[in-house]
Order: sequence, then C-alpha cells, then structure tokens
Amino acid sequence: MNSSNYIKELNVNKENISRNIFLIRKALGLSHNKLCELTGLTRPILSSIENLSGNPTIETLSKISVALNISTDMLHMSRAKFLKLKSLLKSSYEIEKQHEIGFLVPEKYWKLLIKYSGSENRSNKNKVAKISYEILNLNYDILSDEFNNMVLGASLGIIFQKDGFKEGLEFGAWLGKNLSEKNK
Repeated sequence: MNSSNYIKELNVNKENISRNIFLIRKALGLSHNKLCELTGLTRPILSSIENLSGNPTIETLSKISVALNISTDMLHMSRAKFLKLKSLLKSSYEIEKQHEIGFLVPEKYWKLLIKYSGSENRSNKNKVAKISYEILNLNYDILSDEFNNMVLGASLGIIFQKDGFKEGLEFGAWLGKNLSEKNK
C-alpha cells in the first residue's frame, strides 16, 4: 500500500471512529467531561478525536471502548463494512427475525426518523442517537452487556439505511448484539 492510500485509509477510519464515539456518547447522554472522567483522558484529547484532528492510539481507543461498553468492531464500523455485513448476514438476520415480533417504535418517533434517516448531518446524528437509545430502552433490558453495541448499531442502521429506517434500526441492533456476543 502506498503512503497516500495509507493516509486516505487512516483518515476514513478516523471519521468512522469519530462518528461512532459521538453517536454512542450522545445516545447515552454523556458529556465530554463525563467521558473524560470514565476514560481518564483529557478533554482536549477526547475533543481532538471527535473533531478528527487527533490520532488516537490503540490504548486510547481501548479506554474509550471499555468506558462506553462497546466492542472495537462497533467503534471502527464504517458505512461500507455495515452494508457489506448487512448483505452477507441477511439470511441469518432474516431467520432470527422470523422468531421475533420486531421493535415497538412509538408514533412520536416515526416522522422524526423518516426525516433524519440517511443523513450524516451532525445535528441529525445527535437526534438519531438519542431516539435509537429511547427505542431500544423500550424494547430491551438496558442492563444487558450488548445494549450499547445495539444502540450504536441501530443508530448506524438508521443513518446508513437503504430500505427504510425501521429495517436499518432492527438490523443495526441485531448486528450490534451479535458483534458484542462474538467478542465475549
């Protein structure tokens, strides 16, 4: 790999990490200060990661992943990887989905999610993360080990959706849960 491709790939990964930290932090209602307290990182370091100006070490990302209770797979999740996994795992997802009722999505969120789905605008991502958290909180045990992975997956599913926000939400939550179980 030549150096310009390496730099380009590194920048794309930084964008994924930045977006995913922002999404789960907002979904959980954590301020920068609270996440700094949980990780032992300084606010400038955390801000630089979210604003794409920092170059986080593996140790720093590990601290963030542990503090947010998300897997490193979810921390690094890109649009391309998410859509590829969705394509590759579609049959497994559909088999498991047959045995479930699906998510209860309160009516107050339907119009909002239709409006915000498919958007990578920072303000919209913040709203999607909070709504994803609320929906999963209604449908799952918040104390489960997989919950934060599921919230991040659901948020990404809504943002990356190609076939309706509800499908993106449900697949994303399923993917987050399964990636969490894989890392145990």
